[in-house]
Amino acid sequence: DCLLSRGLGDVYKRQKIFHSKEASIYFDSESLEKKIKIVIKKKDYPLAVSRNKAKRWGREILKKHGLNKGFVVVVRSGFLDLGFHEIDQLIKEPLLDFKKS
Repeated sequence: DCLLSRGLGDVYKRQKIFHSKEASIYFDSESLEKKIKIVIKKKDYPLAVSRNKAKRWGREILKKHGLNKGFVVVVRSGFLDLGFHEIDQLIKEPLLDFKKS
């Protein structure tokens, strides 16, 4: 319900770039002029500090690879437990493949 009210209800119709237990990344060609969308359930990360940290990490990883508009990142529990560098390594290959195409 929350996703629908914010216009993210059709996030799963977007082009999937990466998927794991901890996160998924989608590309939305209709949102190229908009900034990165990051979706985090309050149930997965009840503290705002944790949600904000996950948002920063998600933005930083995409910007590190030169991708900063039109992306939707869905963060799930366990994302922060992996650590920034491990997440970057997991996501790096699919992002570079997408960037080439």
